[in-house]
Amino acid sequence: MQWYFVATLLTILTSSQGILTTLSQSNGGYKYDYATVPFLAEFFKLVVSSFLLWREIRTSSPRMTTDWKSVRLFPIPSIIYLIHNNVQFATLTYVDTSTYQIMGNLKIVTTGILFRFIL
Repeated sequence: MQWYFVATLLTILTSSQGILTTLSQSNGGYKYDYATVPFLAEFFKLVVSSFLLWREIRTSSPRMTTDWKSVRLFPIPSIIYLIHNNVQFATLTYVDTSTYQIMGNLKIVTTGILFRFIL
């Protein structure tokens, strides 16, 4: 039951992202520095995930060790999301929401094609 709730919530949040971003505009621009929104979101995720990692290390058994080589890779998706979300704000300044949502769905197709060729 909990898995369905999380999947539904993520679907709603992801699909409404462009609409909510457009609704926050006034007179064709933003009244705030839109570069800080993705930065603060990624910083919040860093704080939460660092706390969870710390708690996991603290409560784990002594023989369980953290593979720090894999932990070092975690910031890479965060940086990609940061760039993507900044581009989203800039794009929605020039493109209407429906076009953005339709073009955003091409991410699925391009990801599938890239996975096929790269992997």
